[in-house]
Amino acid sequence: VTRDGIARVDLSASLTREHPGGSSSEMLTLYSIVNTLAFNIDDIHRVQILIEGRTIDTLAGHMDCRQPVVPNIKIIK
Repeated sequence: VTRDGIARVDLSASLTREHPGGSSSEMLTLYSIVNTLAFNIDDIHRVQILIEGRTIDTLAGHMDCRQPVVPNIKIIK
């Protein structure tokens, strides 16, 4: 976690390779990771997703992952 509250999360390529696809599924996957970290660890305000140590454009073609992602409480019901 950086001083400005960005957590860098390095995940396996299987996350993108085995993702079922679709915009809703991708959004839920991304915010499940981001919200879990940001809402449970006070020092985290944004999350940068990495795959095998590299920044990615997207998980499955819909959500922009090039920049750190801000949590989204609106998707929690």
